[in-house]
Amino acid sequence: MVLTGQGDFRFGLGYFILFSIYGVITPFLQVFLKGLGYGPSGIGLFLGLFEAMGILGPLWLSRKADRSGHYRPYLAAAALMAALPAIPMALARNFLVTAPCIAIMALGVRGMVPVMDASVIAHTSAHTSGCGKSRGYGTLRSAGTAGFIVMLLATQAFHLERGSPILIALWITGSALVLLLFLIVLPESGRAGGREADPVGPSRSSATSFVDPGLIIGLVIMALGRLAMSPINSFFTLYATDRLQGDTASLLWALAALVEIPALIVSGRLIARFGPMRIIALANAVIVLRLGIYALVPSFAGALVAQLLHFFCFGLYLPAAIAFVGARVPPDRRAWGMALLSSLVTAFPGFIGSTAGGFILEAKGYQVLFAVFTIPALVSLVLWFATRKRYTAPA
Repeated sequence: MVLTGQGDFRFGLGYFILFSIYGVITPFLQVFLKGLGYGPSGIGLFLGLFEAMGILGPLWLSRKADRSGHYRPYLAAAALMAALPAIPMALARNFLVTAPCIAIMALGVRGMVPVMDASVIAHTSAHTSGCGKSRGYGTLRSAGTAGFIVMLLATQAFHLERGSPILIALWITGSALVLLLFLIVLPESGRAGGREADPVGPSRSSATSFVDPGLIIGLVIMALGRLAMSPINSFFTLYATDRLQGDTASLLWALAALVEIPALIVSGRLIARFGPMRIIALANAVIVLRLGIYALVPSFAGALVAQLLHFFCFGLYLPAAIAFVGARVPPDRRAWGMALLSSLVTAFPGFIGSTAGGFILEAKGYQVLFAVFTIPALVSLVLWFATRKRYTAPA
């Protein structure tokens, strides 16, 4: 992997370490909660709380980072909040401890990504231009996917899908502390005093408004797609453990992450050619197919094929979503724009999907769960088709 631009290697390594934390949290938080004695509805409620607090964390941290013009101190705060709660939660096994620990962990875990994204975009915008800016981000972000995969393969050796809560807690805490230590050498690429002017692309004044109809409709389309993805993000490890043969959850998660890498690398060219909203619409259409496979082909072969579709559902979607929002917010609100994605497009739909999904799973099982969540993705396609002329030009 060739990373260009001053300091790029360290940003790539930062993504690698940051998403290694997600390599424990994403597949195993649901297992962690199950090990604490909670059933599907309880797991869904706690995952919903995690996503709900994930709305506040990115908005708060990113706004502070934007105002200060520096990102690294807020990454450190997020890493601490991710590291501290896991072990007390595993030891106490009590609702009154689990709830606040989940909330603190979510503030940190969900707050990391938009701040890191804003820091990297500030960096790459100073070294690239045009569609190269998107390609620079996609290449750096692919290092994060590599970290996610490496962590999944490491946890596979320890069979974390059937592991004890304390073992999972130690992995969460350890990986977050590694990020905290790494921040000592991560470059501070923030704006001095928050007065940077964007050196590339069309001029975006600070008058750019978050009530722009095009931005709002685009965010709604993306949020519906992320809502459709919530049963995969929240319950796939339990599905693999309960319905498939063997301890395959980590390997299936790793496979999905692996196909992200080529998608992230080629995303810049595709976004420049077709525009971000067409890529997002394609991703949402593939989500319908993916959920249909889980619902209709409940087997290892079906899961294998469905996980390969992560190439579209996330690998192409993520850079397109960032390009879409980045083109519609002023440079002095980069972190805030990334927080919109993390909070309103990812965390809020995740809150709804995790909470409702737990009750659907407990009442009707996995096949109904996956089938029901095709509906928001289909609605997003109808909305995109009705408004597609607004997004004909790449932005």
